[in-house]
Amino acid sequence: MKETLTVRQPYASMLVTGRKYYEFRSWPLPERHIHKPIRIHSAAREAKEIVGCTDETFKDGLKAARENGLFSAILGEVVFGRPFLILPGLYAWPVIDSTAYVEPVRNVKGRLGIWK
Repeated sequence: MKETLTVRQPYASMLVTGRKYYEFRSWPLPERHIHKPIRIHSAAREAKEIVGCTDETFKDGLKAARENGLFSAILGEVVFGRPFLILPGLYAWPVIDSTAYVEPVRNVKGRLGIWK
């Protein structure tokens, strides 16, 4: 079973469709996950802050996620490169490759961190 990362919408959809180039976290991606596929799970809750995209992109992404029921679902896979520190306590994980599943795996409860 692949490792999974929970991300709030619309960022989860943006990651798997190649429209988000970095994932930002307060912790570095563990070495064993660098250059390996990680499934992306969309959280049950929406993101509240707009980070790294325009207001329009954020709103359009949320609208699409709501219309398609893309919450609490595994949407696809992403391969991250080596993370780097951009501010004290903030790491950027570069997206190297992404794949959106044709049919999401729905009704999956997420967890914090990387999980199976």
